[in-house]
Amino acid sequence: MPKVIMTQSSASLSSGKLFTWGDGDKNRLGHGDKETRTVPTCVPSLIEYNFHKVACGHSLTVGLTTSRHVFTMDSIVYGQLGNPLSDGKVPCLLEDKLVNESIEEISCGSYHVAALTSRNEVYTWGKGANGRLGHDDIEDRRAYLGLGLITLASKRAIIG
Repeated sequence: MPKVIMTQSSASLSSGKLFTWGDGDKNRLGHGDKETRTVPTCVPSLIEYNFHKVACGHSLTVGLTTSRHVFTMDSIVYGQLGNPLSDGKVPCLLEDKLVNESIEEISCGSYHVAALTSRNEVYTWGKGANGRLGHDDIEDRRAYLGLGLITLASKRAIIG
């Protein structure tokens, strides 16, 4: 019988700093080690950033800073970190196409992420099984790929 591992927990307290706690397996907490944290602990490599949104999946934590930067951390198994060069040991800043975008919202499932821009464009990456990324296939995406413009009704459905 498989073991179920509780997912990590995250909080962006009034300070705007990112705190994580829980099971540190697979470097999922962003502290650069696999240690379990039983109390909220500030992620040291992200101390210079202020976060205002955080989403957690089974093997994924994604954070959006007040300056609209997107950071991911945890397992690299399906490409859910959005950067094929990341080893998953420390938080990964998503750059490339997203560096010039104003990311407004982030959302994630167990192993995939959606990011919505101020221009109503959606980028998705991670595990593509069952078409969950919206690219009309079931391929995993290790780098983010745009879906293009969406309508306001679709925006509410994607972001929740």
